[in-house]
Amino acid sequence: MDLRFTPEEVAFREEVRTFIAENLPREIKERMRLGYPPRKQDT
Repeated sequence: MDLRFTPEEVAFREEVRTFIAENLPREIKERMRLGYPPRKQDT
């Protein structure tokens, strides 16, 4: 069984990470960095 990601999966993961880094509000990033779970209004 091969558990490695395909190149397409790696590219998609990077695309999602970039989108989140560019679009997630700073307040939510900071709360998550501090270990707090997202609130209902954050989702």
